[in-house]
Amino acid sequence: MLRSLPLLLLCASAAAQSTYSLTPITPPVPATSVHAGGIDEDGNVLLNLALGSYPYTYQIWITGPGGARQLSLLSSLQQPYATHLSDFGRTLGQMDRRPTVWNPAGQPRYLRGLSNFSVTEVLAGNSAGWLVGRAYTIGGYEGGPLEPVLWIGDQLLHLDAPWGAVRAWCSDINEHGSIVGGSAHYVSPQNFRGMGWIRDGLNPPLSIGWPAGHWGNALYALNNSGEAVGGAYLETGSSEGLRWKDGVFTAVSATNDLTKIARDGTAIGTLYNAGPYYFQPTVSIGAQAWKLQDLLDPQSGAGWDLVHAADLNDSGQIVCRAFDPLGAQSVCVLTPVQGITTPGVERRPRTAQQVAQLEPTILELRKRLDPRR
Repeated sequence: MLRSLPLLLLCASAAAQSTYSLTPITPPVPATSVHAGGIDEDGNVLLNLALGSYPYTYQIWITGPGGARQLSLLSSLQQPYATHLSDFGRTLGQMDRRPTVWNPAGQPRYLRGLSNFSVTEVLAGNSAGWLVGRAYTIGGYEGGPLEPVLWIGDQLLHLDAPWGAVRAWCSDINEHGSIVGGSAHYVSPQNFRGMGWIRDGLNPPLSIGWPAGHWGNALYALNNSGEAVGGAYLETGSSEGLRWKDGVFTAVSATNDLTKIARDGTAIGTLYNAGPYYFQPTVSIGAQAWKLQDLLDPQSGAGWDLVHAADLNDSGQIVCRAFDPLGAQSVCVLTPVQGITTPGVERRPRTAQQVAQLEPTILELRKRLDPRR
């Protein structure tokens, strides 16, 4: 499949020219605040809305070319929040601090949480139904227990952390069952270093190590070509974006992190301490990155201030949190308007038969992954 890439991103000398048009996303109902949770291949956008005044009423909507639909909520005791809109009809998020999956009809169901942890979050999934996330205790996220988890169907697996890690979590999973995440390794009683890791399905995790100059790193996203992106913390005290594939690191110094990656390697991230709202969303190809604000079409983007790039799809569209020309909090979609065609990477979902062949019995998995059982 051929797709369009912003031509001017490939040439730093031309980066001042416009490459993205901006389309405002109007919430289906009047909202006090709006946050974007994701965008799928059809251009549908996931919206988290807070309505009225405190205590707010919360709603979750999916809006796009085919109209808008509201997701059903089981409870309003805690703020519901959806974080992931897949291309397979599922929406992932939380209700009442419990991991939740909405089906294509917008009906939710709770997933099992890890016992002895107050919060279990589901963060990503693939078409085979494998979902990944993390479990932690309220108040202890920064220094308390943090564990990687995997759901296969209705079964919850407490995954093993990389060797030597005292805390770990899952960030993303691709169509081939590869999983990436981060972990913490103590170097003194009061200090630890972060390290990204990758694992092939249920095989043991492989830590990616620390290249020269890195104090720590973590991986946040992975595409179907096996390229992962994340952030690296430098010995100088600053941070930069990170790409990793087949054991090779690529530093992306023009952004402080990279959080999502499309199948062709285009990635989005954040530059800190930049712009009127401290954060500036960035887009990256290879070792280069640019502020999205500088790439806006001067007509559609006039007066807009981009704050955060929440997600991108494989067609090159990016959904952002922003402030509109009147200063109101808003959500917008950026679409490439100039570009060249490059070959994409064909998506190859696993069949149910392939998944079954990969899995030993759930009992055997639990014994192998968690010796405490």
